[in-house]
Amino acid sequence: MKQFIILVFAVLLMFPGCDQLGQSEGNDKFTPIVLTKSQQAVAAQGDAFALDFLKTTSKNFPETNLFVSPMSVSMLCSMLANGAEGDTYAEIVKAIGMDKFPIDKVNDCYTTLVSALLKADKTVSLSLANSIWAAQGLDVLASFKKTMTSVYQADTYVVDFGAANTLNTINAWCSSKTAGLVPKMFEEIDPQVQMILINALYFKGNWTVQFAKDQTAKGPFTTLSGETATVDFMSAGSETYTGYRDNEVTVVRMPYGNGAFEMEAIMPSGKDFYAFLNGLTLDKLAGWDVNNCQKINLVFPKFKAEFDTDKQLVPIMQRLGMQKAFTYGAEFGKMSKTPLYVSDMRQKAFVSVDEEGTEAAAVTVAEMRKNAISDWTEMRFDHPFLYLIREKSTGVILFAGVKVK
Repeated sequence: MKQFIILVFAVLLMFPGCDQLGQSEGNDKFTPIVLTKSQQAVAAQGDAFALDFLKTTSKNFPETNLFVSPMSVSMLCSMLANGAEGDTYAEIVKAIGMDKFPIDKVNDCYTTLVSALLKADKTVSLSLANSIWAAQGLDVLASFKKTMTSVYQADTYVVDFGAANTLNTINAWCSSKTAGLVPKMFEEIDPQVQMILINALYFKGNWTVQFAKDQTAKGPFTTLSGETATVDFMSAGSETYTGYRDNEVTVVRMPYGNGAFEMEAIMPSGKDFYAFLNGLTLDKLAGWDVNNCQKINLVFPKFKAEFDTDKQLVPIMQRLGMQKAFTYGAEFGKMSKTPLYVSDMRQKAFVSVDEEGTEAAAVTVAEMRKNAISDWTEMRFDHPFLYLIREKSTGVILFAGVKVK
C-alpha cells in the first residue's frame, strides 16, 4: 500500500501564543508581513484554493504519498488569467478562487506578497521564479509582457522549440531555480508548441529546534490500509512547541529559522483519513487553538517524497472549473493575436524532511499551442496525517502534502 503525504507551505496571520519560539537573536527577528485588507482577502482565497486543490488532487491520486504546491499552480494560473478574456478568464479566476477580485487586485497582492516572503527570514532559502518561453514569430503582446515583468518578475525568452538545445535550456532553468531538485521537467517538447509559462518555487529551512540525529530510530507507522510499516522516527526530546489536541485531531507547529515559516502537522484520530481531509476548511484550521505552548516529546517521521502530476493536472483543473482554456475555443486575446489554448499543464514537486529541517521545491508549467485546468504531553505521529509549512503573518499556502504509511 502506498503512503500518502500532504504538504502545505503557507503564509499565515501572526499567532501571539508562545512568542519566544522561533525568535532569532540579532537583526533577523520575525516581523509579521503586513497586507492591506484587499490583499488579505486575496491571500485568504489563495489558501481556500490550496485546500480545494489538495482535496481534488488526492481524489486523482488515492492512497498515494502526495506532495504539491498549490501556490505555484495559483501563480501560474494568475499569469494565464492576465492574458485571458471572456469565459476563459472567468473560469480560470474562479478555479483558483479569485473570481471576486479584479485581476489588478490579484496582481497587487502577489507583488507585495512575493517581495515580503523573500525577506521574511534571512536564514531560510526561498526562491519564487517565473518565465515565459515563446516560439520564434509568435506575436506576444507588449502589454502582457509588461505585466509579466512588473508583477511576476518573469523573463521572456524567444526560442525555437524544434531545436535540440531548447529542451536542455528550459530544463536547466527549472533545475537552477529549484537547487537541482527538479532537474528534468521535460522529456521532450513538441515543435508545434507556441508558448510555455513556468513557475518555480524552492524552500529550504532549518528547524528552530532541531532533532538530534542520534535519537532517530526505527518504529511502526500505521498505514492507510491498517498495515504497519517500519519508518525512521525523529525525536526532539522534551522541547517547547505550540499545538493542539482533542478527541478528533492532533496538531503541532514546528518553526524554521526565526519563526516566519513553520510546518503544521495535522493528524486526525479517526480511521477515515480522506473523510477528514475532504471536510477540512479554513474555518476549521482557524478554529483549533494552536497557540497553546507546552513542552512535549515530539516524535515525527523522517521522509522524502517526489510527486509528478503527469497528465492529471489538466483534469484536476477541469474539476475545479477551468474548462475552456483547454479547448480550441480558448480566449487568450490579451496574450497574443495568435489564437492559443492550453494544451497541457503539469507539476513536479519534491520534499525532504530530516533532523535538520525541510527542503522542498515545485515546478508548474502550462504549455500552449495554436487553436486548429487535551492531553498532549507527548505527540507521536504514528498514523496517517497531513502537515503544513507556514509563515505566520498572512496565511498564503505554498505547498501541501499527506502521509499514510
